[in-house]
Order: sequence, then C-alpha cells, then structure tokens
Amino acid sequence: MVVVVWEQWSDGDLEAERRRVADSLAGLADFAPASLHEEWRRCGKPSCRCARAGDPGHGPRHTLVRRQGPGGDPAGPGGHGARV
Repeated sequence: MVVVVWEQWSDGDLEAERRRVADSLAGLADFAPASLHEEWRRCGKPSCRCARAGDPGHGPRHTLVRRQGPGGDPAGPGGHGARV
C-alpha cells in the first residue's frame, strides 16, 4: 500500500525543513557505498515447486554488495568513507 500526502509548503517552510533534514544527517556516522540486492532462485529439481510456471523460486535472499578499493580497503580510492 502506498500513501501519498500532498502538502502545500511555503518557500520559508520548505527551506526550514531542508535545513532540519540536513542538520539531522550531519550527525550520522560515515557510510560506505553499498547496494542491497534481493534474489530469487530456482534449485533445478524438476519436482520442486520452483519448477512450476509462475512460481518466483526460492527466496528472497538478501545480499549487501559494496565495492572495495585498492588493497581491500572498503573506503575505495582516496581512502574516504567508513570501514564496515
């Protein structure tokens, strides 16, 4: 279910909200760039439910993928970012 709320914001209210969000983000720890992937797979057994047409397969399996920089440094080139 998606709920969409439309509000009218004045320029001053919008700027105050932008400032509030920016200030709240400033207090967070550093993040390492990453992606969260969801995967559904088929096992290959002909008698398994995943072999039926329309079945999504086994899952979901979630994997966090992040790039590694030179020398295995997760911060990436330049050494910026947090180690996870």
